Amino acid sequence: PRVELPSHLQRIREMPCIFCSGDPPNEAAHFRAGLTGMGRKPDDTLTFPMCRRHHDEQTLSKKGELGWWLGQLSARPDLLIRAIRAWARSLCS
Repeated sequence: PRVELPSHLQRIREMPCIFCSGDPPNEAAHFRAGLTGMGRKPDDTLTFPMCRRHHDEQTLSKKGELGWWLGQLSARPDLLIRAIRAWARSLCS
């Protein structure tokens, strides 16, 4: 069964966007990238804070979510570090 953590999602929404450091509130963007079946949302632990603009880019990308993430990370390797730090902070809060 899917892990749902409403308080975790709230903490994620209160963090700055990992891409542009946009001020909260932000979206709790689920990282799918082939980790779940079609139409299934992954566990709430696999979320990152994203502003509406970046969340929409991720969701609507013609490259698919994984292609979008790979493009972002190859252009800006610092994003991987930001993503990991955001994830770690959300687990410690």
